[in-house]
Amino acid sequence: AFAFEGEDGDLPMATKFIAIIGIFGVAGGYACSFGPLTWLLVSELFPSSIRGRALGGSTITSYCAGAIVSYSFLSVQTTFGP
Repeated sequence: AFAFEGEDGDLPMATKFIAIIGIFGVAGGYACSFGPLTWLLVSELFPSSIRGRALGGSTITSYCAGAIVSYSFLSVQTTFGP
């Protein structure tokens, strides 16, 4: 991970630029694909009579699952290794 580290401990400008482009690429790719696709699929699964409540329930479930993964990731990684 630090193969390009300079003598002063700082990364070269090209490496920083590539990292920033990669971050924006991942965020842009998610915003154009899986992000909106999730909401589209969930909205098509439920009939119109219960769609509002079902979307609310699926949103809560999605956020809770994301929170569980976020809070447990480091401890699971420490336990089971990289």
